[in-house]
Amino acid sequence: MSKIVHTLVKEICQEKKIDLEVLSYNWILKLTKNGKNHFIIGNSFDLNTKTTAIILNDKYATYEVLKSVGVPVIEHKMLFLPDAKRYENEQGTFGEALQYFHEHNDNVVIKPNKWSEGKDIFHCTDSITLERRLFSLFQKNFSVSICPFYKIKTEYRSFYLDGKIEFIYGKVKPVLKGDGVSTVEELLMKFNQHFPEKKVFRENLAESDLAYVPAKDEEFEFSWKFNLSGGAQVDLEVSDFARENIEKIIHKISDALNLRFVTIDIIQDENDEFRVMEINAAVCFSQFINLVPEGREIAKRIYAKAIDAIFK
Repeated sequence: MSKIVHTLVKEICQEKKIDLEVLSYNWILKLTKNGKNHFIIGNSFDLNTKTTAIILNDKYATYEVLKSVGVPVIEHKMLFLPDAKRYENEQGTFGEALQYFHEHNDNVVIKPNKWSEGKDIFHCTDSITLERRLFSLFQKNFSVSICPFYKIKTEYRSFYLDGKIEFIYGKVKPVLKGDGVSTVEELLMKFNQHFPEKKVFRENLAESDLAYVPAKDEEFEFSWKFNLSGGAQVDLEVSDFARENIEKIIHKISDALNLRFVTIDIIQDENDEFRVMEINAAVCFSQFINLVPEGREIAKRIYAKAIDAIFK
């Protein structure tokens, strides 16, 4: 459990006169009111059903459920560990992956099928990289998800609680514009003063790239991902067009999955089409709070409403 969640829940419980007990090395928070106990584990509140949480923790399962009710969603195909013979088709896992890769213009994204906190997600544009990345993923995962690469204009995160969208924000990926003087590293720090430490730089680029000085007005894309933890910025200005499309999709989702408290990530692609990317039962604000001055107040307001909902 992140420190900020622990702190905010403690403040909320004090204000609402809810008894709070910390268990299992800070992993579990036990909330007690009027003789009733409820729990927060990690960033997951005691609201969604177990079956809903299991579906959301599985990228392919989420895709299948949403597709079955006509919700626009990023396409997924599941690949199983090559040794899992009962699931393997005649092509074999790598043959199946290669066929899918070619069917989607040699441009795909692969990632663990189970919830991965944004880690081990790879963009592959050649077959050698695809095979190498798949091999590494299967060292730690029984199943892997493969999807087409979508050209995304904006990624939006929505906070949903019991039939209402509480908050939406957009994410701006770190695309840098050169000034002819600053290095890539200096431009990254100007783009986001809270950018993670140099360790994250090294994970994305070779050291020589960080010292590169882009020409004036030259665009330099540091990362194709929209993760706040990877340097993306928060955009609080959500257009009416985007909001209308997001709300339409989310109301379909809530009916399909019986959601209570989740975050929903929706992309807007280059053709202004909107699709669900993922849904998280673990509602996290950690990076958001670091980047937005009023982020702490927004997080506390939403967490307080979720705690009220727990005890209804």
